[in-house]
Amino acid sequence: MRSPQIHVVAALILVLGSAGIAGCNALSSVSSLPGLSSVVPAPSIDGDWLVVRPGFSTFSLSLYEKNGNITGSAGTEPYANPLTGTRTGNKVQFVISFNDGTSVTYSGNLNSDGTQITGVIGSGSSAADTFTANKKSASR
Repeated sequence: MRSPQIHVVAALILVLGSAGIAGCNALSSVSSLPGLSSVVPAPSIDGDWLVVRPGFSTFSLSLYEKNGNITGSAGTEPYANPLTGTRTGNKVQFVISFNDGTSVTYSGNLNSDGTQITGVIGSGSSAADTFTANKKSASR
């Protein structure tokens, strides 16, 4: 009886060997194999984003992630407000803190190529508004 590792290695060799056939993307194929989702790193959220809220003005975000913890700012200087949050897989949540002591929570999902976050503003039963954040640039 062969060990599961042999099957995984054989599948990996098969997928990587087919990389040049009909435009096959080997990395996306590998990530779809059971147990190998960690082979392909999640896209970075580091960089500048433009947040769109239906019926409201847009604003900028700067996001930086390290070990699942997010820091950054919302708005532009001199009116930027700090934010902190977390990321687990494609789930992103951050809280923008304002000078008057209030804060707003944004919770959403990062798309597979790391260029868009869509979600809700608020938390629990108070989550009423939606937002879309589009990545403007990678971090510098």
